[in-house]
Amino acid sequence: MLNRRDFISKSLKGTTSLIVISIVPLGLSACSNKELSLDTDSMVNLGPLTELNKGLFPKKVPYKVNIKDAWTEQKMEGFVYINKYSEDNNLLILSPICTHLGCVVGDADENLQKEHSC
Repeated sequence: MLNRRDFISKSLKGTTSLIVISIVPLGLSACSNKELSLDTDSMVNLGPLTELNKGLFPKKVPYKVNIKDAWTEQKMEGFVYINKYSEDNNLLILSPICTHLGCVVGDADENLQKEHSC
């Protein structure tokens, strides 16, 4: 039969061992040199950067994309707004999807003609 002191000592050693066993794999995976790959399946190619830099800003750029899900493939069409972000000619690409209701925000003239706009 174990006395209280031996029981507490063995319990602490067992708990410490479990904690070490669960933390060591996380630490080793954080130190690995594997590069993370970026999933680009749901990204859209808007064209060459030189073409996007041409013209007046802000501008509306349409796109078409095929999105492959686990079992289905969808053809989607949409647009984004592109504007100059800074003096370094960086581009700012904005989604027209309203974060409030999820509707698509169009041009100002289009929104005036609709009953509901975001």
